[in-house]
Amino acid sequence: MVVGDNSLERVSSVVVARGLHVLRYTSAEASEAPIALVRPAAGSDGTIEVIGAPGSVPGQLDSPGSCLVVVAHSAGALEVSVRRRRRGGSLEATLHLEPLAVSRPAEPSAVSGQDNSSQSGRAQGLNGEDRGFVDRSSIPKAKFIAHIARRGDVTVGDGEWAAGPEAPAQIEGLEFHRSELGEADIEVQVLTAGTNAWTNWAEGGTFVGTRGRALPLVGVRLRGVGGSFEGSELVADALFLGSAISKKRGREVEFVGAFGTDPLVGLRVTVQKKTAQSVAALPGIATPRVRVFRAGGVNSGAA
Repeated sequence: MVVGDNSLERVSSVVVARGLHVLRYTSAEASEAPIALVRPAAGSDGTIEVIGAPGSVPGQLDSPGSCLVVVAHSAGALEVSVRRRRRGGSLEATLHLEPLAVSRPAEPSAVSGQDNSSQSGRAQGLNGEDRGFVDRSSIPKAKFIAHIARRGDVTVGDGEWAAGPEAPAQIEGLEFHRSELGEADIEVQVLTAGTNAWTNWAEGGTFVGTRGRALPLVGVRLRGVGGSFEGSELVADALFLGSAISKKRGREVEFVGAFGTDPLVGLRVTVQKKTAQSVAALPGIATPRVRVFRAGGVNSGAA
């Protein structure tokens, strides 16, 4: 599909949290409003349902005022296509994603009499097989502070999301904790909106980014340094507005949004022992965007 000034279609990917939502077609910039087609993005087919009005074309929004109900059994993404009604017609449309009831996954219940600490060290292979015990005490922890828009500084634990698919929000700065082992560290570089250069590498305990200036990060680089990182690797997930979650692993990882200007709205980092089955980065969806506004939050911009 060719996308450009003469294209007949414009496509965007929108992250959806677990729960119940309504997607409204709120406005168009021309009298001949384009048609919007909505469906679960690749990988979300089995977890997201798009429900239209009785008798309507499934997943289709014909004009401002129409809406769809989105049921997300788990966090995922929608693919939104906006099509001209005729060649030379408008592609400008504004959609509004409004959460009606956002739910969070239930915490795993404790099993009476079970020693959970003995299980926490078990490693699982990619196909789920038990790969024996891993001594987590020798692995550095990826703890950091994220400065998040409208929330301020938030402390994030190893393997936890800063903002992320359940509660996306602009991340404006990062500070990784110094390693408890003393022989390992996670260093970070960031690219802030409106700048053309990456910051210098910042060691643990050093803040990079901004506070109080509403300038989101549009790129982040992480690297593990020190002797305790031998045999270990970073495993990180990043979420940029308008894109699917991108996953990478290695001693050093880099994330930049599909267009280089999309704000970072989610980051999760952990440290794992290297295995023979370590996989390459999983690419996110890199597509042009339409205006899709999230109730009470940031929007995906316009192509």
